[in-house]
Amino acid sequence: MKFSSPYKVDIPNEDVLTHVLLNTKFKDNDTVWIDGEDPELCITLSQARSLIGLIGQSLRNLGVGASDPASDVVLSFVENQILIGPILFGILAAEGIYSTCSRLATPFELARQISLSTPKVLICSAQTKDIAQTVLRNHGSNASPILLEMDSKQLDLRLVSNGNSILSVGQFPLQCVTDPNVLRNRTACLIYSSGTTGTPKGVELSHANIVANLRQMGYHFGPRTDKIRREGNTPRMPALLQNSVAVGVLVHNMLALLHGMQVVMMAKYDFETLTRYNAKYNLSVFFLAPSIWNRIINEWDVEDCKSIRWAMSGGSPLPLVLQNRVNDALTPGTYLLPNWGMTELVCGATQLDPDTSDNEGSVGFLLPHMEAMIVSESGAALPSGQSGELVVKGPNVMRGYYRNPSATLEAFSSSGWFRTGDKATIKSSGKVFIEGRYKELMKYKGNQVSPVELEAIISQHPAVIDVGVTGVQLADGNELPRAYVVPGRDSNNCTEQEIIEWVKGLLSNFKQLRGGVAFVPEIPRNLNGKIMRDILRRWTQENPILGEKRLSKL
Repeated sequence: MKFSSPYKVDIPNEDVLTHVLLNTKFKDNDTVWIDGEDPELCITLSQARSLIGLIGQSLRNLGVGASDPASDVVLSFVENQILIGPILFGILAAEGIYSTCSRLATPFELARQISLSTPKVLICSAQTKDIAQTVLRNHGSNASPILLEMDSKQLDLRLVSNGNSILSVGQFPLQCVTDPNVLRNRTACLIYSSGTTGTPKGVELSHANIVANLRQMGYHFGPRTDKIRREGNTPRMPALLQNSVAVGVLVHNMLALLHGMQVVMMAKYDFETLTRYNAKYNLSVFFLAPSIWNRIINEWDVEDCKSIRWAMSGGSPLPLVLQNRVNDALTPGTYLLPNWGMTELVCGATQLDPDTSDNEGSVGFLLPHMEAMIVSESGAALPSGQSGELVVKGPNVMRGYYRNPSATLEAFSSSGWFRTGDKATIKSSGKVFIEGRYKELMKYKGNQVSPVELEAIISQHPAVIDVGVTGVQLADGNELPRAYVVPGRDSNNCTEQEIIEWVKGLLSNFKQLRGGVAFVPEIPRNLNGKIMRDILRRWTQENPILGEKRLSKL
C-alpha cells in the first residue's frame, strides 16, 4: 500500500544560495550567527552577504569551479564557528561542492576522507590544523588540497603555508540557476556517513534535493518561527549539532538563514554549557537527541524550560514516556516533536504538527511531496498496520553515493524506491512509526528483539541518565540482550538486578536482559546523537560474561 504526504508546498527551480538569500526573514542589520562565549563576535545578514561574495571570489581565484561547475570539492574540517555559514554559501557561490569532516576525526579518518573525495581545498581551524598538516605531509600526492585556516575572530581565511589572507577585494557575482535539469544533477553538498563500521559512503545532495527539503521542512518551520516572532521573541537556537553532519549543515545554516532563526555557536557540546547558554540567551528553538532531552527533564527546573517554543527530537527514537514528560514541562501549546530522516534524504522526512499534542509514539506524517511504502523481505507492499522495511520516494532523495555506483544501485529498488533500512509501520491515518534498524535487531530463540525498545523502557528508570543495548553473541546463533547504563549522579545505589527487574515487569520473556547490565560512565554516540553500536558490540566481545565480577567501568 502506498502512502502520500497530506501536505503540499511549491518547490521552486532555484539553486540553494539563490533560494535562501532571496527568501530570508532576516533584515540586513539582524544578527544571524553568534559566538556563544563572546557575543560581540557575530555576523549580521549584510556581513554574511559580503563575506559570501568575498569567499566565493577568493575560492574561484584558487581554481574552485573554474573548469567545471560542481566538480571541485572543498572539505571543511572545523568545530562549530560563526564563519561556517558564510564559507558554506561562499563555496556554493564559487560553484564548488561543500563537504565536511568531523572535528573529532583521527589522522587516519581525515586521510581516508581526503582519499575518497579528493578535495581541491581543505579548510581547518586552530584546533584542527595540526592534524590537517600531519595528514597532508604524509599524503604523498601531487593533488594534495590547498590548506586554509578559518579565523572567526578576524572573519578571515588564510593560507596555512604563509599566513596570508586569501580574501580578495572583489565580490563574486552570484549565479541564479533555474534549469531543473542542472539543479537535479549539480551536487551542492557531499556528506559522509559516520563510518563506524567499514568504509563511509559519501551522500551526494543536489541543489534540487536541498531546496526541496528546505521547502518540505519549512511547511512547519515557517509558521512556528513566525509565531515566535509575533509573540515578541526571537527564534534563537543553540548550535549543538555539529556542522559535519547533514542536520547541522541544513538547520544551523540554511534553515536558520531562511527562517530568521539566530544561531548561538557551541564549539563543542557539554550539558553544562547548554544550560548556561539557555539562561544567557533565552533560547527558544531546540533540536536535540532524546538522551539530551532526558537530561533536561531530569536536571532543569520547569522555569528553565519556559523560553522553549519549538522543541524537536531526532537522531534516535524518542520514548513516548520521555516525550510526555517533556511536554508536561513545556509552556502550554509547545510540544516535543519527534521527527525522522536521514542524510540520504537531506535531513527531515516526517514531522508532527507543532501545534498538536501526540501521544501515540509516532514520528508524524510524511513531509510534502513524499511517498512511502512498507515492504516485506521479498519487496512486496504490505497493508497499513503491518511491520516491514520503510521505502520512500521524493524530490529530497539523494543523487546517489559519491563514486560508488554499486552502493547506489543497492540502495534503490528496481522501481526506484529508496531502501531506508528502517523497520517501521504506517497506520491507515498516515502516521509513521519507526521500530528500529534491521541490521541492529537481535535474535533470541527465533524472536526479533529491538534494542531501541529496550532502551526506551530502561531510560525511564529514575536512576538512568543514558542507556545503550546490544546483544551478547552465543555460539548457537542466539543473542542475549545486554544493557550498558549511565546512572544519575544521585543513583549510586542502583543495581544490576534493579534494572533487570524493571524490564521484567514491562516486556516479554524473550526480551529480558539475559546478557546482564553494565554501568558505564558514558554511552558512545556519534555527532548525530546515534549510539555507536559497533563499540557496544566490541565491549560485549571483550567481556562476554559479566559473572560475579560485574563490569562497572569501561
